[in-house]
Amino acid sequence: MNNKEIAKKLEVAYNLFRNEGASLNYKNINNELLDLNKNNIQITLNLAIHYLYIDDLFFFERAYSNLNDESKLCIFNQIFHAGELTEKSNICKIIMKGLSNKDYIAALIRLASYGDHELTIKCLKEDSHTQNQIKNNIDVLEVVANSYLKLDRQNEAVHYLKMVLSSDPKHYVSRYNLALTYENVGEFEQAKLLFKTNFKHHNHTQSLTRLLSIECKEKLPQLLRTCENIIKKSELSKAELTDLYFSMGTAFDKLAEFGRAFEYFKLANNLIPFSETANDPIYLMEEQHKISYQLQRDESPVFICGMFRSGSTLIEQIVSAHSQFDSGGEIEFFTAETLNSCLKSNNYANELANAYEKKMSLYGGGINRVINKLPDNVLYIGLIKALFPNAKFIITQRSIEDTCLSIYFQNIANNYPYASNLELTKAYYLKQQTVVKHWQSKFNDDILTFKYEDLISYTEQSLKTLCQFLEIEFEKDMLNFYKNTNSIRTASYHQVRSKLHSGSVGRFKNYKDFLSDIF
Repeated sequence: MNNKEIAKKLEVAYNLFRNEGASLNYKNINNELLDLNKNNIQITLNLAIHYLYIDDLFFFERAYSNLNDESKLCIFNQIFHAGELTEKSNICKIIMKGLSNKDYIAALIRLASYGDHELTIKCLKEDSHTQNQIKNNIDVLEVVANSYLKLDRQNEAVHYLKMVLSSDPKHYVSRYNLALTYENVGEFEQAKLLFKTNFKHHNHTQSLTRLLSIECKEKLPQLLRTCENIIKKSELSKAELTDLYFSMGTAFDKLAEFGRAFEYFKLANNLIPFSETANDPIYLMEEQHKISYQLQRDESPVFICGMFRSGSTLIEQIVSAHSQFDSGGEIEFFTAETLNSCLKSNNYANELANAYEKKMSLYGGGINRVINKLPDNVLYIGLIKALFPNAKFIITQRSIEDTCLSIYFQNIANNYPYASNLELTKAYYLKQQTVVKHWQSKFNDDILTFKYEDLISYTEQSLKTLCQFLEIEFEKDMLNFYKNTNSIRTASYHQVRSKLHSGSVGRFKNYKDFLSDIF
């Protein structure tokens, strides 16, 4: 059978497929093509690629099984370079499982680098031979561990990170990631031990930085002296020095040496290059006024948002301690780009809503159960209400002085450009307040402003108000939020592992001598 005959039969089969689906005639033509050419690798490869692009999994798998290792790898490379791995995830799993062990290992690393961590995990082979190969390949163990971390699957990540260290005890990067994982789930003693090992044996400055943030007060003076010696004697990068200054500021704050603390926070922020704030709250609010539709959907997603460092992580932990909710963390989805696309096309709005629902399903409980606590969602209330009319927003609020100071004390200016300047942070705070008041005037029944100070002073009463807003019964477990074992990857990870206390209320008073020109 020559190429023209094959092409003609494929055309006939494709027309049948479009009009009738996988009919008997369609199947007969393709079975004949595959049987007659099963010994011709090039034709079989061409047939496999054809089935790949018409999304015929059955005949793709048949053709693929007749290919040699080189041709199978060729197909993987084709969809990898075309950027179609996620789009063709079902076929990708077939491709991966058919690769030789050597090619599979290389492909798995490339798949992880592509950024689709869910697909990377789904493509893990479970047979003993492959698992033994993976066990001895540190590069693979690292990328698999990283994929599990990105998916917030801490137990599996810990397993693979330990495998790396078992193969190479000197692998300080994996020890650092393992320590961070323990820190994120509240296992601080294990994290400290690993950070100490890394610094002692590998002079790993990042480990020292993290250790400063979680070590007990009694051990901080010695650690701070170590930091000062490192600054004098070592050639640190700007990023390393910035991290170290922030952590030293935090340590001096714990020791109530507020003058020295502010000195180091100022040094850290001065090292961060200033850039204009990308997302102006007022501009985004006005853009959302242009949305002229509201989708008819039944989902009731819950968003906890507001200014960074206003108590959103704490509220999320409290709500997710309730039997009807789960923590999703800071789930990035709504952006200025998605808003712009929704303004251009109603069809895109439907696609975006479906995509968000699908993304939330990856977190187990689904869109109505899993809480999204990304602070910046406060900027897209109008868009979200257009997509999900039943959406509810808990907007966390805290005094302007404490909020701005707490932001200034965090190394977050890469994501929040205003954060390295107290005056800009104050201006941003006031703009966001304007935005919140505006959306409250439109969606008052679905927006609850929740004050951090009220939660501390009137805890149970505040939580009952919160439950009433969410239409759920108050549960005592909500007061035991600090016992949650979920991973926390925000700057509040340490605070929410302890009971409620008033230590952060009026914190700015310790620094009033440095803030008189601003507040």
